[in-house]
Amino acid sequence: MTAADPAVPRLLFVVDNDFGALGVVMYLLHGQPLAERATVLLPRRAHDLHADGLAVASRPYESL
Repeated sequence: MTAADPAVPRLLFVVDNDFGALGVVMYLLHGQPLAERATVLLPRRAHDLHADGLAVASRPYESL
């Protein structure tokens, strides 16, 4: 099975404007094999600021 295989579990983390929340998620994922299958949703401002430096996939969101 590959990460693109639908049978492989994926993780989605939704982070709010509290930058401490992003730190907690990154600490949780640090060095874990599941990090390659994780995506972090960030508010637009946080995504613009941090996306290039994150070790996991990230996408911006604007509202619910």
